[in-house]
Amino acid sequence: MNDGNVNGDPIEVKKGEVITKVYKVTLPAKIKNIDLLLGDLPVVAFISEGAALQSSILTGNSSKVLVLTGSGANATDIDLEAVNAHPSLNDLCEEKFTPAIRVNNNSDTAVTGVKVMYVFNGQKTSVDLAEQQIAAGGSFDYSFPEATISKGLNEVFYSVYSLTNAVDYKGVNNTSCSDIFMSVSKGSISLPYDEDFEKYTPKDK
Repeated sequence: MNDGNVNGDPIEVKKGEVITKVYKVTLPAKIKNIDLLLGDLPVVAFISEGAALQSSILTGNSSKVLVLTGSGANATDIDLEAVNAHPSLNDLCEEKFTPAIRVNNNSDTAVTGVKVMYVFNGQKTSVDLAEQQIAAGGSFDYSFPEATISKGLNEVFYSVYSLTNAVDYKGVNNTSCSDIFMSVSKGSISLPYDEDFEKYTPKDK
């Protein structure tokens, strides 16, 4: 964040003097295909003695990002949580299931307008619910259209985001844990039956 100056910004300071530096940085919407949430970002500042950042660090500090609205006032802080809410599958031969998300508002601020989304076997479906109201401490369930289950391993997870300028500093729970389940063909199969449980890389989850 040093505005392109790889050697840092040189300053001269006298005893008791306070130096203020302002930086303007353009952030990407995603980092390695993961949504960037301002509330999850830390800012780190430090001072070293000498040129080209080669000297030891004398002092430093870190802080969470304070998000401001366009008017300069502090943005409203909310805490939305996404939870899997689809019905349990009764057997391994089911061909359809109904994706469903439960959205919890864990903050003391009422929320109006959210985007709900689910990713099923890599395919994303999202819906904007601009008029949806969630009271402080409240929740609501939303069911998506029925989806077709693939044979073999299936994976689904859900996400929720605010459609307003409200900021969710606890973005880690905006996405639910993955639910992984198996489905086999209704036709005749030979026994023993083997299915590949390693078609995905665990470290990516």
